[in-house]
Amino acid sequence: MRPRLNLTLLLSAAMLAGCATPDPSLYTLDRVAPHAAPAPAPTLALTVRRVSIPVYADRREIVRQVGAVTVQRDHLAHWAGPLDDMLTSVLAADLRARLPGAAITDATSPIAPAPGAEPVSVEITRMGMDERGAVVLVAEFAVGNSGRPHLARLQTTAADGSTAAYVAALNQTIGDLADRIEATVMAEPGSEDRD
Repeated sequence: MRPRLNLTLLLSAAMLAGCATPDPSLYTLDRVAPHAAPAPAPTLALTVRRVSIPVYADRREIVRQVGAVTVQRDHLAHWAGPLDDMLTSVLAADLRARLPGAAITDATSPIAPAPGAEPVSVEITRMGMDERGAVVLVAEFAVGNSGRPHLARLQTTAADGSTAAYVAALNQTIGDLADRIEATVMAEPGSEDRD
């Protein structure tokens, strides 16, 4: 009876090993260089608050909105960390590249914001691919405590339908959002003489 039990256990273990899924690929976001050389920035201090993301995207697996009411989850592609943290720190890095000399911190950093730092608030309401393969990002942002909200609808064409191409296009789209925020900061009255 013992040999039969051992054989059953061995066969069960072999079947489970054959059903194991491969480890998922891990992805992260990275800073994108500005399209144009940054202009001299006024002396200012900003702090990027934690970027708000859609509930459907707030998970470890990479999730893309692929239609008006459809999302797609990739079980073999995960974010390397919390997506809202990555978006917050990358957006701050993109803003530093566009506003050299400005003191820019973010909600993920242990470094305290400079005294009087103006908050940058961002709420992403859509993050996905459209039917043409473009990564679409819809976000509302505001600069300052009483800053007027601005709507940004941005898109970047992905090289192909792969997850790696989606992440690369999302990186570029976040950089484009930083361009919009930088333009708003520079257009605000008094931006040239902020302390």
